[in-house]
Amino acid sequence: MQKVPEVQTYSRRTGLQLGGGITELLQLMEDLIGDLTSVPQPIEIKLFSDDEAVLRALAPRVADTISKVRGVVEVKNGIVPAGDALNVEVDRVKVALEGMDPEAVTKALDDFWPGT
Repeated sequence: MQKVPEVQTYSRRTGLQLGGGITELLQLMEDLIGDLTSVPQPIEIKLFSDDEAVLRALAPRVADTISKVRGVVEVKNGIVPAGDALNVEVDRVKVALEGMDPEAVTKALDDFWPGT
């Protein structure tokens, strides 16, 4: 991890003991209870970038790599398509000529979209 230039920081917890500082005890207790009740806790890997294309390319690769670790039972790559969307860009000048502002357009669309 330290050799990857894009990785700024990382942390890990290894083992089954309740080591760590006082501030970590709550999370550690949740982990221990999960282990004892056979409810495994998730592994969460967060990727950050200003470039969405980079994230979309890296997420499946990370998911594939982590899925090969013994004991990992379910992997989600974190890419969740939002489904249908409507993006409206308001031309403030044209809207003003109609005696409206962007908030009025938003209100009109909110009423129109569900059929109110």
